[in-house]
Amino acid sequence: MSLISPNGDSALLITLGNDISEATLRRVVRCTMLIDQLIDAQKIEGVVECVPAYAAVMVTFDLLKTDFFTLKSELVSPIESELSQTDSAFLLSSSALMSTVEIPVCYDPSLGLDLSDLAKHCGLSISEVVQLHTAPTYLVYMLGFMPGFLYLGGLDPRLSMPRKKTPRGLINQGAVGIAGQQTGIYPLASPGGWQIIGQTPLSLFDAKRTPPTVAQPLQRVAFRAIDLDEYHHLKAVPR
Repeated sequence: MSLISPNGDSALLITLGNDISEATLRRVVRCTMLIDQLIDAQKIEGVVECVPAYAAVMVTFDLLKTDFFTLKSELVSPIESELSQTDSAFLLSSSALMSTVEIPVCYDPSLGLDLSDLAKHCGLSISEVVQLHTAPTYLVYMLGFMPGFLYLGGLDPRLSMPRKKTPRGLINQGAVGIAGQQTGIYPLASPGGWQIIGQTPLSLFDAKRTPPTVAQPLQRVAFRAIDLDEYHHLKAVPR
């Protein structure tokens, strides 16, 4: 069903596939939900966090309260049979997860710091880059490397461009970037090496919200192009 292995001395890794695909992602989200439910129902102690990724789920734990073998018995064994079942019931129960979130993006060159360079790299005009970037509905695969950073699948291969060789010291909050075959959004200001092509005025992460992130794995994201006036207007609207 899956590969269960230690991940350091205080984490358990459940590997559910060896590819980046929607089918594997459904198993990851399903496994995460089942673990969370089991922890609540059985009052299992020692779990610190359950972290889903592209094809695996990591469960971190407090070594003073539990260990790898105990958690493997308490968490993984009880859900193996449910994970091996078909996705039909899960898809019905998780339909809300698979909704689409619209995110406005301003592709003005003053915000899209690498827009011109990416257009030249890809042999496209700036308007073609914007058209290709806003055309798909993207799948949210995972969150990281900071709270609320959306790793999105479905980028048109014509827009692929490697990360910068030298990362910038500071990327603005809301910056929309491309790295390889992925596009993503910086929810907070930070260093970063993605090619920045625009910026959203939305707040993608707020610890006071429930959930704190604007989208979750399995949800879809659609980008809507806006001009600078609408960007500044939306930026000024309290949320």
